[in-house]
Formats: sequence, C-alpha cells, structure tokens
Amino acid sequence: TSNIALGNYSSIGGGQANKTLAHYATIAGGGNFAGTDGNIVYDNYGTIGGGADNVAGSNDLNVDSARHATVGGGSGNTASADT
Repeated sequence: TSNIALGNYSSIGGGQANKTLAHYATIAGGGNFAGTDGNIVYDNYGTIGGGADNVAGSNDLNVDSARHATVGGGSGNTASADT
C-alpha cells in the first residue's frame, strides 16, 4: 500500500510507503514500520532488498551522486555512496 515508483524502469515488489525517486531503482519489499517514510531510493540504480525505513542514495536532488547505492535489509540503514 502507498508505494510510489517514480523513476523510469523502477519497481517496488511490495510493502508499505516505499518510494523510488530515480531511474532503474528497486525496492523488493518492506516499508514503513516506525511512522516514517518507509524505504526510499534517491539515486539511479539504487536498491533496497527489504526491511524498514532504509535509504539508498543521497537526497541532494542529483540522481547520479550516489548511483548503485544498496541496502540489503534491516532497519534504519543508509547507503549514500556510489560503490
């Protein structure tokens, strides 16, 4: 419920309140369990495997600043680099 896949070719497999804001981004599931925004991918090719309230990428309005950032799962994790 309430998942938003905005980028071209981005996908969300399930969960709640997840957002992909860049191209080719993926969130496999999980979402909002702590009353926040859920899992969010900000940069191109970013991936979140699941869990809750995780962030992949950098919220700097440049979708290429942290390309390929990946969070495998868990809760409250941030991956903010491109490697």
